[in-house]
Amino acid sequence: KDLAKVGSTIKEATEWYLKTGPQRFPDKTVEECGELFLKSAKKRNVKQSTYENYERLLKPLIAHFDTKAVNVLTKQDLEQYFDTTQGHIDNPNTLGPRKKFVRTFFGWLQDNGYIHKQDDHAAERLDIPSKDLSTPKLAPWHEAQHMLYWYDAEARKRERRKGKDIAASYRGSMVYLVLILFCGVRREEASQVVWKDIDLVGRKIKILVEGAKKRQRRVNDASDNVWQWL
Repeated sequence: KDLAKVGSTIKEATEWYLKTGPQRFPDKTVEECGELFLKSAKKRNVKQSTYENYERLLKPLIAHFDTKAVNVLTKQDLEQYFDTTQGHIDNPNTLGPRKKFVRTFFGWLQDNGYIHKQDDHAAERLDIPSKDLSTPKLAPWHEAQHMLYWYDAEARKRERRKGKDIAASYRGSMVYLVLILFCGVRREEASQVVWKDIDLVGRKIKILVEGAKKRQRRVNDASDNVWQWL
């Protein structure tokens, strides 16, 4: 009688229950599913950089939802998560990929039976901003500082994992960024600089002029900030 009120049959209700039934895993938390997702990624032999990106994106998601079960999360829960933990991010090119990852994660949950198997899940209806292809805004100093510290942290991680060549590459990228951000050196010129061109004692940097093979100019007035980073 209750089903008749909504125009459904016992057969239809049974099929829906068997198809969607999150009751299979009623107690799986976001943290537990996050660990299972990472194990699955390892089995699939994803690239190390991809795996580390998964770890980075899962960390705030797990911290926010703590012990909440994945099969009860709604779109509103996810929108609140992005508003409270990612609200400081106003760049669609940064926020978009984070929302896409959550959509990928929920798709995996659905495929593995940790949430309902209906066509739409909570993350499917998230509003993902379009990529901004316009000229990038000028970065304030604290964003540049955050980026450089990120490179430094990655280099230290690699050294601990016996990846000294990769660590050296990260630090090389830091040098180029310091030259571009704080010395106004062009990208093409910065990419030609090697350590022997940098005089840390005399505080001089030799820059190969763009388009030239031998002609160099010197940067003599770099700020203390530049030398502290170098």
